[in-house]
Amino acid sequence: MNFAAAPNRPVRLAAQESRGHRLILEILIFFAVFLAGSTAQGLILFIPESAALLTSDAFREILSSGRIDLNAVRALINGLPAWLYAVTLFSTAALIAAAVLYCRLIEKRSLDSMGIVRAGAFREYLAGLVIGLALMAAAVGICCAFGGIRLEPAAGTRWWMIAVLFLGFLVQGMAEELLCRGYLCVSVARRAPAAVAVGVSAAVFALLHISNSGLSVLALVNLFLFGAFAGIYFLWRGSIWGAAAIHSMWNFAQGNLFGIPVSGTAAGDSVLRCTPADELKLWNGGSFGLEGSLAVTLVLLIAISCVLFIHLSGSGRKKVEQ
Repeated sequence: MNFAAAPNRPVRLAAQESRGHRLILEILIFFAVFLAGSTAQGLILFIPESAALLTSDAFREILSSGRIDLNAVRALINGLPAWLYAVTLFSTAALIAAAVLYCRLIEKRSLDSMGIVRAGAFREYLAGLVIGLALMAAAVGICCAFGGIRLEPAAGTRWWMIAVLFLGFLVQGMAEELLCRGYLCVSVARRAPAAVAVGVSAAVFALLHISNSGLSVLALVNLFLFGAFAGIYFLWRGSIWGAAAIHSMWNFAQGNLFGIPVSGTAAGDSVLRCTPADELKLWNGGSFGLEGSLAVTLVLLIAISCVLFIHLSGSGRKKVEQ
C-alpha cells in the first residue's frame, strides 16, 4: 500500500460526502471549531473552578498582595483538588461535540468518515489500551535505566479516584484524537497526500500544547512525534478507537500509574511516586514530565517505524474498514 497516496475508508467517505477546502482554510476552520469547543468546555468548568479558586487560601493571598501573578495563578490551578482535575478531563467531551457537530451539520459527513466505526470497535480499543501502556512503560523503563527517575510506591493512594481519573482520561484521549485525527487529519487527506495530512495534524496537535507549563523544544518535538504516530496508526487501522485508546492509556499510565506530570500537569493520585533526577532533565523531561525526554523520543521513533513497516509491507492489512 502506498501510504503517501492510498486513503483508507474514512478518507474515501469524507471525500465523497464533502469536497473539503484548501489547506490553509481547512486549518483555520479547525481552529474555529477548536475555539468553539474550548469555549463550551470553559463554560462547563467556570462554576467548579471558580468555587475551588475562591475558597482557596492561596488564591486569597494572591489577591491580597495587590498584584496578580499569572504564573502563580496557573500553578494554583494545576494544584487544584483531584476531583476538579477529573471534571476537567470529562469536560473535554465538549471538544468531541464540537468536532462531531461541525462534521455532521456543516460538512454533512458521516460518523464513519471520522473513524467512528462499529465493526471491531471493542477489539481495536482493547488493543490500543495495551499498546498505550506498553509504550509508556517502555519510556519509563528507558528513563529508569539512565537514572532519570526513581519510582517507589505512593502513599495514601485513593483507588476510587484513580478509577475516576481513568474514566476521565478515556474521554480526554478520545476528544483529542477525534479532533486532530478523526476530523482534521481526514479533512486534510481529502485533498492532500496522507503524509501531509499526518504531518499537519501532528503539528497542530503539538501547537495545542504550546501554553503548557514546562514546555521545551524537545517536548514540542515529542508531541509532534506522538501526533504523527497516532495519525499513521489511525490511517492504518481505519478506526479512531485504537488511536483514542493509545492516547488515553498513555496519559493515564504516565500520570496515575507512574506518578509523572502529564504534559506539564500533575495528575493527582497515582500508584507509584516518581522522583526525577534534577541533573538528568534530558532523560526525564523536567517539570513537563516524560514527554519532554529523550526516552519518549526513542520510543516514539521506534513505534512510528514499526507501524510504518507493517502498514507499507501490507502485513496486518485486514483492517476494521474491511
